[in-house]
Amino acid sequence: MKVELLEMTANPEEIIYSAARQCYSEKDAYEIFIEAKKIKKDKIKKFINEIVSSGHESVLEHVKFTFAISGVSRALTHQLIRHRIASYSQQSQRYVNMENFNYIIPPSIKNDKNLLEIYQNILNEIKEAYEKIEENDIEYFKISSDYGIGIYELLNTEIEGCFLKGQISGPITFLSIVKDTEGRSLIFNEIVEDIFVKVLGMKGLWLAKKIEEKEKIPIIFYDEPVMSSFGSAFFPVDKNRNKYL
Repeated sequence: MKVELLEMTANPEEIIYSAARQCYSEKDAYEIFIEAKKIKKDKIKKFINEIVSSGHESVLEHVKFTFAISGVSRALTHQLIRHRIASYSQQSQRYVNMENFNYIIPPSIKNDKNLLEIYQNILNEIKEAYEKIEENDIEYFKISSDYGIGIYELLNTEIEGCFLKGQISGPITFLSIVKDTEGRSLIFNEIVEDIFVKVLGMKGLWLAKKIEEKEKIPIIFYDEPVMSSFGSAFFPVDKNRNKYL
């Protein structure tokens, strides 16, 4: 992990002192700030400690420190930005080409040879899928006959009319059904959801392409049966998140 201080508020202790004193003084904050420059640092620090200890923490918000942090995992940053203790600007994996695909290996996995091999294989598969999406390689995302027998039977059947409907599990249903190692639905895992949404989108494009090869106009449905539980205690995912997925 690499942490660098880019910029900070000048005279932060005097700023906090002035903000706190303003709450209890008839003087304005500027006067207090000028006076603070003449007060010994130890006295200001003692006053700030007393104010913060009393629970008056909002005065700390008048100063800021901007850090550049790198070499950490998305798992860490996704937990960090859940709590608005600061403002965040994070590199977007949607707009930045992640060709180098650097990732963090947790110590508990690095120290276990078998886990490390599994971990690296999975990440290599994700990297390959990412590259294929970037290349728009639709064939890479073809639906296997092992999992889509009905699709291949449909594609091998002569059907009248100009339209042909295909159907794929939607991202909300898919992410709700598939569980992680702790038995938690992937729909609550923001780290992996984006790749699954994109993969399902590419599978839909592959199916549309195969239908077009039959000289039919494709209509692709993303089936979302789990949405029948939307709004209930069995499906605690908010409206904005559903709309995004």
